Amino acid sequence: FDEKHGTVLDSGTTYAYLPEAAFVAFKNAIIKELDSLKQIRGPDPNYIDICFSSGSSNVNVSELSKIFPTVELVFGDQKKLLLSPENYLFRLLLKVVLEVSLGSIRFEFNGEFCSVLNVHYVSNNFLHVILIKHSKVRGSYCLGIFQNEKDPTTLLGGIIVRNTLVTYDREHSKIGFWKTNCSELWERLHRTGGQSPSSSSSGKDNSTVESPTTSAAGGSSRYALPGEIQIGEIRLDMSLSINNSYLKPRINELTDFIAVELEINASQVRLLNFTSEGNSSLVRWAIVPSESSTYISNVTAISIISLLAEHRVKFPVTFGSYKLVQWKVKPNSQQPWRQKHYSTVILSIIIVIIVGLSASAAWVIWRHRQRNINSYKPVHVAVPEQEL
Repeated sequence: FDEKHGTVLDSGTTYAYLPEAAFVAFKNAIIKELDSLKQIRGPDPNYIDICFSSGSSNVNVSELSKIFPTVELVFGDQKKLLLSPENYLFRLLLKVVLEVSLGSIRFEFNGEFCSVLNVHYVSNNFLHVILIKHSKVRGSYCLGIFQNEKDPTTLLGGIIVRNTLVTYDREHSKIGFWKTNCSELWERLHRTGGQSPSSSSSGKDNSTVESPTTSAAGGSSRYALPGEIQIGEIRLDMSLSINNSYLKPRINELTDFIAVELEINASQVRLLNFTSEGNSSLVRWAIVPSESSTYISNVTAISIISLLAEHRVKFPVTFGSYKLVQWKVKPNSQQPWRQKHYSTVILSIIIVIIVGLSASAAWVIWRHRQRNINSYKPVHVAVPEQEL
């Protein structure tokens, strides 16, 4: 590395950078493999990103492997590290800056959301507003591995070790990689190291967990759920500072925006109802598991609740400000068959075992009696007379 040769693992760097020859080979192989996908422009007009549109708005990170290939990263000693699509792709984020006059101002661009970057007066009658569009294009991803200019060094950034447990053997100067689900691993460690859930909350399959939400700081631990449960629905009551008549024709637009910001499928966000409260609106949403899953994990639920409760999801100005009034978590009622009928199955197995043992014992006793009745006796032995 001192001579600008070698490989550096740096989780503080977002993306990965390869020497020119390796990058060109990687890029060409990916493009050839994905020749059926449409290539689109990247987020930076000054750089030629390599981006693809899957043609579907419902593709999320968990389904990337159905479209994009797995890549082998081969080191000098022929040791291989398998890279799933999440280890070399990032979601497309577009930024467009506009300047419009007050007479024609709309806080949308091509039907997508914009946020105000700057406002300044031009005259008494007009304002000039600079808008910036932050639009995560659903189903579109770009390569997160780039050419390291003319530098022969390989730099492996954080994208390479997503959902990977990295081990450092300092004694033998080795590094190991173990593919895992970091969210589940963190949840398991948190559950093991934390307090045990109370008995009153762990044994109720049909109970709900709910809490009013305030804006006081306290971290995501404020939204911790009582015990490990398989969540079937997250219900969210949200207050918006716009009236009902203005919101009604735009409710589908808001639904799609929430799905994009929470990085879930639009089909997972369901509108239950919305009512008017003076000049404000009260909207009730339900977040449900994706089609490929039967439940929502505790980590995902806490992340969604904290994002909204702490206002880390920024709504477009067209929808005003919002407040998460209350949230409720309902356990999954559609349990696997074996969980629903666990007691019945165990009882049936015990009955079968008892019946089998009883039948075996009866057969042994019957065989023993038959042997006694039909046992061989010498000719000279007297036998009791029997009636014919």
